[in-house]
Amino acid sequence: MNIIKMYPILPGKVLQLLEKYKEERELTYIETRTLNYLQTIQKISPEDQEKLYEELKDINIPEDIRIKIVEMLPKNEDELKTILYTYNLSKEDTKRILEIVKKYL
Repeated sequence: MNIIKMYPILPGKVLQLLEKYKEERELTYIETRTLNYLQTIQKISPEDQEKLYEELKDINIPEDIRIKIVEMLPKNEDELKTILYTYNLSKEDTKRILEIVKKYL
C-alpha cells in the first residue's frame, strides 16, 4: 500500500471507517487496537464531531488545531491554551471556541 496523501482526520471519522472495514474484512492488529481505543475515548458522536468541526471553521485557526479541539473538547481556557500553545489567539476567539465546544458537551 502506498501513501498518496496525508491529512488530519477527525477521530469519529476514523472510528466510522474502522467499523465499516470490520464488517467487510478482518481487521489487522493495529486497526483493532485503534478501534478499541477510539471506542473508549469518544466523548461525542462522530456526527457531532463533524458539526463542531464545521462551526470552528469560522475561526481563523489551522485545520490540525480544529481537529485537536474536536478531539480534546477543552472545557476551560487553560485546557484550550494547552492545545493552542504554539498558536496565538485573541481573547475573543478563545471565548468563541469555548462557547462552541460547550454546546456539544
